[in-house]
Amino acid sequence: MKLGVINARSWFKGADTTTLTHFLEKRYADLVSDKPNHPHCRYLTSILAGLQASNVFFHTLYAAPLWLPKKDRDTLIDSLYGVLRSFAEAANYAYGVLKKTRFKYQPKYHMLAEIRFAMMLDRNNLVPSLNPLAFSTQMDEDYVGKICQMSRFVASRTVRIKTIERLKLALMALW
Repeated sequence: MKLGVINARSWFKGADTTTLTHFLEKRYADLVSDKPNHPHCRYLTSILAGLQASNVFFHTLYAAPLWLPKKDRDTLIDSLYGVLRSFAEAANYAYGVLKKTRFKYQPKYHMLAEIRFAMMLDRNNLVPSLNPLAFSTQMDEDYVGKICQMSRFVASRTVRIKTIERLKLALMALW
């Protein structure tokens, strides 16, 4: 790889989420400060608080080692609480006041609550916590993406055989 050239296959898939939350935090902060008398300021403020907590969570998560130091674990627990609380506040406001169902409770909400609960349980039992990134499927997804890339330029009749042959060749090249 040449200096200054980014290899698209090694691009971190989670970067779009962190980039988006940083962008949205700035936008919502500007909106709340520019329009303090906005009729739905409480709604906007709860979204902003969720974005801020999310950014603290992501920053701490990606900077932390495999075994979380106590300070990082406490930060992750607190920031996840902020994300979950803000999401619930925004959802309740959207439904109760705006009569909109903009926020549905996705499985990721439950997953974040489970991650927080596991870290709180570890803390209460005085045992170390693994960084939740240890359970990430990012590498598996990238592996699937590479296999998919190998099958794109193959005739439909032979796609299964040619994809497996190309995968074998790629594995042999690594060894």
